[in-house]
Amino acid sequence: MARNWCVLAIALIALGSSQALECYVCDSDNAKCITNVASIDKETCTEDEISCYTKSDITGKVTRGCLAKDDNNCSSPDCFQCSDSGCNTHPICKKCEASDPDCSQTDAKADEYNQVCELGNMCVKQLNDAKRVVRGCGDGKSCESNTEACIACVGPNCNEGIYPESRLQCYQCENCNFLNNNSSMPCLVYDDAEKCYARAESADTMQRGCFSDPAAKCSASTTDPKCLSCNENGCNKLKYERNVDCFQCSDADSCAGSQAENIVPPCSKPVGYAETDVCYTQVKDGITYRGCFNERDSQLGECSEATSCTTCISKACNWEETGKVQDSNFTCIRCRSDNFAGCRDAADKIGGEKCTKECTDNKCFTGTWDGIVVRGCLCDATHQMVHQCTDSSDDTCDVCEGPNCNTKAINNASASKPIALMLSVLAAICAVPRLSLK
Repeated sequence: MARNWCVLAIALIALGSSQALECYVCDSDNAKCITNVASIDKETCTEDEISCYTKSDITGKVTRGCLAKDDNNCSSPDCFQCSDSGCNTHPICKKCEASDPDCSQTDAKADEYNQVCELGNMCVKQLNDAKRVVRGCGDGKSCESNTEACIACVGPNCNEGIYPESRLQCYQCENCNFLNNNSSMPCLVYDDAEKCYARAESADTMQRGCFSDPAAKCSASTTDPKCLSCNENGCNKLKYERNVDCFQCSDADSCAGSQAENIVPPCSKPVGYAETDVCYTQVKDGITYRGCFNERDSQLGECSEATSCTTCISKACNWEETGKVQDSNFTCIRCRSDNFAGCRDAADKIGGEKCTKECTDNKCFTGTWDGIVVRGCLCDATHQMVHQCTDSSDDTCDVCEGPNCNTKAINNASASKPIALMLSVLAAICAVPRLSLK
């Protein structure tokens, strides 16, 4: 009996020695080495290779393989080893410090940010006390709440990407009247009340940036008229001077009517980047005047409500018919379906809101652009939109007359045309968020 047990023990030892270590052997030239290493066939290690490893070098290149017993070139935090077959599935995360501006201002997708982590670790991205981004590996405990200040995730390089996603992107440059190859980018410091700015003494001294920049020329408290501020991605892109188009006429008949169907002539003088009064409309002594604000005749007096004069800031915005009684209390349903789901098919449950302008036509509209349903006051719409909404052959947009008349439900199959320019303007028209149905 003792002899049989001895034979069995020898057999088991022989069996164990015949099962050589297997490891994943690859580098990040093969994308699966990072994204799906389990899909790669394991390879058998040699007799003197006793463990598996995963490492990342200074360039961010990731390597996995077998490690020899006398190889001392694998140590944390850039290399981890393990002793079981197929164990070298160490996660790869993006790692960068707050001292690196690109950690905050880019998506950190560059290979140089690849970092091998310990088995069981998660990827983390968070804002430090200075509101700058830090990325790396961790156990996730510091991000248990998963708030906007800290997020932990599982998956290869899942902590890449602009963070937080809502951070404002501005053009950031000096002496850059022409942007050329410059692109807008996230502000270095995260501030949920962030704004972009542009300021210049001349075309050669244009500076663009974020209010939160340490060397910012403009701030939230500035009264400098040369500071232009805005709060949409890439909004501080205007050149020192720009050419604009306004309707231009002066008579008691045709000029008083809607100019929506007419050709818009360019203004003869350029408009400065910080100018907010671009086009104007005025009625004086029964005559309607339209034109470019910076070319307006001084004999018309000041432009104010008292002188029946109005201004607007977008291209060809002074198209509206004059002479009708303005209703300062006229309301329409004003919403966008990408901000408020009920805007699409439950508009009749939404209360109306006063128009941005004082409307003379008492008309509302409902339209679908890029799959987004938009409702609002026709008098708030751009010249291009009015042309489309009043075109009976175009089913993109409908117009109705009367307070809150634009409640027609729109299903997902409704017509949709890609008019991104119009939607960018409508973001301002429908700026009031919808929180709940009434």
